[in-house]
Amino acid sequence: MEEIAWRQKSRAIWLKEGDRNTKFFHKVASWRRLTYQINRLMVEGECVCDQGRIQDVIENYYANLYTDPILSRPYLVGVEFNRIDESQ
Repeated sequence: MEEIAWRQKSRAIWLKEGDRNTKFFHKVASWRRLTYQINRLMVEGECVCDQGRIQDVIENYYANLYTDPILSRPYLVGVEFNRIDESQ
């Protein structure tokens, strides 16, 4: 009961006084958003500054990167693998 009472008191204090680090964390988050933003991108020798075009270029790059071309799959024609039956 004593532990529950202390937990309730700490929550009451937090609600009353608030989080003292909110301003600090907001500044850090804002700084990171500005710092890690892509403002310019070199595409085929051309500097692109338009955010819409930058987004399209990045999306197309990763779409092509993770697309599995059918031609690159190896075919194992005539290769037989040992099988494991239920008793093994």
